Amino acid sequence: EGHVAILMAVYDGARSLQGQLQSLMDQTHTNWQLLCSDDGSSDNSAALLEQFAGQHSDYVTCLHGPGQGAARNFLYLIREAAQHCDPGAWMAFCDQDDVWLSDRLSRGMAALRREDDETPALYCSRTWITDEALNGRRLSVARPKPPGFRNALVQNIASGNTILLNPAAARLISEAANEVSDVVVHDWWVYQLITGAGGRVIH
Repeated sequence: EGHVAILMAVYDGARSLQGQLQSLMDQTHTNWQLLCSDDGSSDNSAALLEQFAGQHSDYVTCLHGPGQGAARNFLYLIREAAQHCDPGAWMAFCDQDDVWLSDRLSRGMAALRREDDETPALYCSRTWITDEALNGRRLSVARPKPPGFRNALVQNIASGNTILLNPAAARLISEAANEVSDVVVHDWWVYQLITGAGGRVIH
């Protein structure tokens, strides 16, 4: 079954990191590795990540980010994934203040699997919004316009914390990341690239 590289950009996320890390461990799809990058946190985020990596050294790698904000930290992670993660891996983005549903990875992979797996493909979804204790659950705003490049030029429907890329899309994003030094937000950039290259998007 497919191997997934999970990229997590972190900055002062200690209050919520434990819940997110545990939700990674609870995934029904277990063939993954985590590449996390602390961007110079002033809290104990780095220590929590290092502790987690020490407990799971076979599939967790901690890096020190460029210290230039979330978008550049995610670009850094995308570039570093080529060095630290298995070639041919799927790619998912991970926010420090989320808790993933246990089928987050398996659901996305099932949606994207097709015979023409050389076509770049992106899966994204709506999210459950809650308070810090995961109470008061409500669904995020609907995105009624169909996904595509025309839409991607003016609106981002692909929330980074829900994005999963098939291996062809992950390769495309990795190559593109070597050609840019900065983007406004990583998820919108990824959505524009995949649709601009004629890839599939499932929302």
